[in-house]
Amino acid sequence: MAFEQYSDLFELKEQNFHRLDQGKATVIFLDCQGITKNHKDYKLMDKDPIYRIMADCAYNVAEDIQSTCIIYAGVDEASIIFRDVADLYNAFQMGDCADYVLSLFMQRFLKYFWEKYPNIYVKGTIFNLPTKDIQRYINYRHDVCRAVAMFYMAKEYLPKELYSQLEFAEESIKELLMEHGLYDELSENGAFLNGVCLDHKSEPRLSIIEEGLALRP
Repeated sequence: MAFEQYSDLFELKEQNFHRLDQGKATVIFLDCQGITKNHKDYKLMDKDPIYRIMADCAYNVAEDIQSTCIIYAGVDEASIIFRDVADLYNAFQMGDCADYVLSLFMQRFLKYFWEKYPNIYVKGTIFNLPTKDIQRYINYRHDVCRAVAMFYMAKEYLPKELYSQLEFAEESIKELLMEHGLYDELSENGAFLNGVCLDHKSEPRLSIIEEGLALRP
């Protein structure tokens, strides 16, 4: 064996790889860093908001690698859900090594994303998800993004002391927005409040979830 004297180091690297489970779905979760805190430079409710760009870029990568996936994006995050891990195996030729799959996906995603937002850094994680929990996971991210969107609205228009001590939950912040006549205005921007979701290969390119989460059973 070539470089046998270093075999222990090679094995150490192999042992620390994160492996994908072929029997489960795979989720790539992307999260922009420091965006919701920076209201001056990033107006998330304006035209071409970050979540739309993220959904579009993820869709472009899915096109490039010819994969079937569900994409949910809201506020400053996106989840790309692959039901069949074989799609990723075939696309990247890296077997079940999650570390390689994530890095290669991220490079393709950022190639598109940095054309629009070259100064935004994106954190990426990859993990397996039981197929039966795909809908539940989408509901979970949708609910989180709704709460984030409501707090974002409060930060835009209300003094910090009114919301800084509130629990991070939709019920508490929604009540505050309604008291100050802001919830109806936020609801008019359904895509920002609820996110966007698309199913690559089977649904239209981008479908806005405006009145509740359309994918809920």
